[in-house]
Amino acid sequence: MEAPSVAKLMTRGQKGNAKRGLAAINGDFLADMHLWDSDAPRSTLGSARIAGNLGAEGMGVWWRVDGNGGRLDIRGVAYDSTVRCAGSIASAKLGAAVGSNFYAGVMYAFPHPWAPDDFTDTSATIGSVRIMGIGLPRGIPMPRCFVDSNFSAACVRSVQLLNVDGDNWGTPFGLWTLEEGRSVRIRETEEGWVGAPTPDLHIGVVT
Repeated sequence: MEAPSVAKLMTRGQKGNAKRGLAAINGDFLADMHLWDSDAPRSTLGSARIAGNLGAEGMGVWWRVDGNGGRLDIRGVAYDSTVRCAGSIASAKLGAAVGSNFYAGVMYAFPHPWAPDDFTDTSATIGSVRIMGIGLPRGIPMPRCFVDSNFSAACVRSVQLLNVDGDNWGTPFGLWTLEEGRSVRIRETEEGWVGAPTPDLHIGVVT
């Protein structure tokens, strides 16, 4: 998918109805996207609201936005995907992130900035990052919701993570900035994981 800009991107899910012969639809989004109008009046990507997953396991998507991004709301899981904005991202709210990377003002480094020079726009920010958990039938425990994923921007103002899998086989992942944000909160829903070590979770400044 290519366009100068998109004001609003949305997918809708649908509950199944056997009597009416309607199959359930998750509302996943599985397409790559490039938006190239860096001079769009507001944001090159105004907002994105995905009812299901972004990408699929082993088949992520690649989004490049050559300007600012608005609110990103992914109700399901962002699987193995890359969202890269040349400017700021207003907010990022996800059910879960697995093997995915989100960048504001970091256009070339992968999977996260390794040095201060990797930040191509040092004024770019991510307003907030929130990992909320996914909808599950009653009685099914919430899985790991933040796994081998990264958010990178000169400043991320607030962060809320849920059910972090902090052991990433020695590979650091997490939050990469040039300055300290305002607040970081990590929540855990499973008793057995409360207080568990997170040796590979990085939350802090790139030096």
